[in-house]
Amino acid sequence: MKIRILLCLIFIIVGPLARGDFQRGTAIRDAEIEKILRNYLDPLFKVAGLNPGEARIVMVVENALNAAALPDNTLLFYTGFLVEAENPEEIAGVLAHEVGHIAGRHLVRMYGAMEKSQQMGMLGALMGIAVGLLGAPDAGIALALGGSSQALHSFLHYRRGEEEAADMLGVQYLERLKWPIRGLRTFLSKMLGQELLSESLQDPYLRTHPLTHERVERIRAKEDAGSKNQKMPPYFYEQHHRMVAKLKAFLWSPKKTLHAFKGDRLLDRYAQSIAYYRQADFDKALSLLRQLIVEEPDNPFFFELQGQILFESGKGSQSVIPYRKAVDLYPGSALLQAALAQSLLQDNKKASVEEALDHLQKAIALEEDNGMAWNYLAIAYGRQNQMAKMALALAEKGLLTNEWVYAMEQAERAQHFAKKNDKEYRRAEDIKKEATRQLAESKKGGLFGIRSRDAIESGAGSR
Repeated sequence: MKIRILLCLIFIIVGPLARGDFQRGTAIRDAEIEKILRNYLDPLFKVAGLNPGEARIVMVVENALNAAALPDNTLLFYTGFLVEAENPEEIAGVLAHEVGHIAGRHLVRMYGAMEKSQQMGMLGALMGIAVGLLGAPDAGIALALGGSSQALHSFLHYRRGEEEAADMLGVQYLERLKWPIRGLRTFLSKMLGQELLSESLQDPYLRTHPLTHERVERIRAKEDAGSKNQKMPPYFYEQHHRMVAKLKAFLWSPKKTLHAFKGDRLLDRYAQSIAYYRQADFDKALSLLRQLIVEEPDNPFFFELQGQILFESGKGSQSVIPYRKAVDLYPGSALLQAALAQSLLQDNKKASVEEALDHLQKAIALEEDNGMAWNYLAIAYGRQNQMAKMALALAEKGLLTNEWVYAMEQAERAQHFAKKNDKEYRRAEDIKKEATRQLAESKKGGLFGIRSRDAIESGAGSR
């Protein structure tokens, strides 16, 4: 399905949540929040007969209460939905419904039925998100929130029959997991209350997911006496509060955060540390984090934030220790692996570069479409004078960023330094062929000339 061609771009990382202000439409990534969301998605994908390893997450800074299934097993979350969901039950209910759309192949049928012009418009909306992730957030915002966003809403405007089918599939998944059904009902009831508003005032979720009272009542009927008393596993509640506090601390002004989280609970102090960090009061932020680490010494995300603060305050060498601890505690995060490598590359010593290479290779094994990891990998290989591998890493990044001519140039450069029987030489040849094909397609007005890794044979850095 051609829509897959675009989605690899969405996962190029720009690093963790940052100290500056976020503008509406900005795509963001955070290892802790993504892990929390995967605790919902992995079980839901399993009971739906899908591969949890193929679940992909996109978060966008938007106040709307929207979440949606996209092609390629991708879930789009607006921060407004994550912050305003009253409890884990609502998040679980909405995600169960969206996984129902994926398992029911509703998106595949919709995409096949769309006119090419609609496909292009919808891809333009997603492209806006991708551009923001590629280091030009203002351009991304303009694309994602411009006229093409209407095409995205049109694409996601599921038919009522599909909505009802996704409801019932979602209910089945929740029942199999012994998770409560009521969260889906309470969330949809909120949206139903907006039906009398003019369309311009309605939440995008309502406009893309048509509702009826019958749908809500059908879900209510599934709630028997036993399910009404069901709760999510206890850790979901703590994780939910952490996620909400962290998002608020990064998205709100520091002043507002410090006023809202002025208590002495661990949650309050976590939000306070982020607020002080964003105010560039690094000493206060680090002091609070040291307390938090004493209380939760096995929490990788406290060490991650400590490393981030040290790195951004000009203490790159000191940031290695907390980042290394974060990776030791949570080695399955490409974001953490790449962040540690970035810190290690501040030091040009041989051992540091070798360690950075190890972490970058792990990051790419976890996320093949991680542009920042490919970029750092090129730097590390360059410091080792491995010119073929350096050029090949830059060629891989060129494919990710649609820089077809650059990708071809770097692939040719890699072949200049490699031997013909080397895997680097063969991979460079694959990249040249793919870049040539995509360049020709883009000149013909194809789907933005965006490449599909599925069309490239497995090579260096393949997942």
